[in-house]
Amino acid sequence: MGGELLEGLAIMDGRRRQVIEVVFSGCIFLLVAVIVSAQAFEPLVLYDDFNGELIEPDKWFGGEFLGASQESVRTIQGSRLYLFSRAYGKTDSDNGHLFSDVALLFSNSPAVMAIEAAVQVTMFKVIECPTNPIAAFLPQPGARLAGFFFNTDTPIPYSHVNDVLAAIGIGRQSALIDQENVLHVFTVVFHCADQFCTAGTFLDSADLGPLNIGENVELKIRWDPENNQFMFQRDDEPEIVSSYAPLSDTAAPSVALKGLDMITIVANCKAGSRPMASMDALFDDVFVNESATPPCQDTARKKCTSDADCGEGFSCWYQIPRGPSPGIRGSTENPGECWSNDVIYQTN
Repeated sequence: MGGELLEGLAIMDGRRRQVIEVVFSGCIFLLVAVIVSAQAFEPLVLYDDFNGELIEPDKWFGGEFLGASQESVRTIQGSRLYLFSRAYGKTDSDNGHLFSDVALLFSNSPAVMAIEAAVQVTMFKVIECPTNPIAAFLPQPGARLAGFFFNTDTPIPYSHVNDVLAAIGIGRQSALIDQENVLHVFTVVFHCADQFCTAGTFLDSADLGPLNIGENVELKIRWDPENNQFMFQRDDEPEIVSSYAPLSDTAAPSVALKGLDMITIVANCKAGSRPMASMDALFDDVFVNESATPPCQDTARKKCTSDADCGEGFSCWYQIPRGPSPGIRGSTENPGECWSNDVIYQTN
């Protein structure tokens, strides 16, 4: 879900669990008393705990970007989301690198202002290239909460130019190797300069410290446009703030994607073993700001023969649009299902 983004790159406690039991019951939201800081934010509510057998299509859709990953997996495993990626570098040069991104994206990404999730990296392997001059500075694989939150100029359709990406994740840069089984929690705010966000400017980044492979960590990212900043948090540690002032944040991003993802960035190498990056991670208990919660399941998947059957914010599709395919609208001859317009916009 972007370019070279890793560098700047716990399960719920009892208090959080009690809040969810009060706030979210089926599709009915109840008023609760919450303690907030001086800066009032929307409360976070449970979006998905991955307790079903399959990834819910009304909440998520999958994506893979730039295609350097030869193997990838996106599925539910043991009531958690499991992501896996393995990618290789080229062997015809000692310059450059290949990038790939395997993602699970919110179906209503434009409404998402904050994301929190428990993350556990369970495997991490890298074969580097000592003869590639940039290899030591490349980010290695990363498991992240990430998204494009706004555009600093006039958005260009289907291009990330001037989009701003923010992410918090687990990974490692080659130059930061402590021990073989030690990773780091990173944050990054990145200003994209090309169509695929493979070039741009790091507006801010931070290292939130080491953790061992297999260690659970709770990560959170929140956009605070009122104060021109992002807020990041690891577990119960103090939040850190990344300002992007004086950039304008009033325009929506050109490609409004947010979600959970895994990136791999692999150096090219002529000599020795072929460079490789491989990682798997588990995600659980995803929270978002309250207004970004999905609609009731029965409304989102309602059968239909026209848009009038679906209600505001939904449309009727026999086959939804995918890439160049325009899709087929639901009709009496071809009954369809009600799909969120946000999903249709992001898949088209």
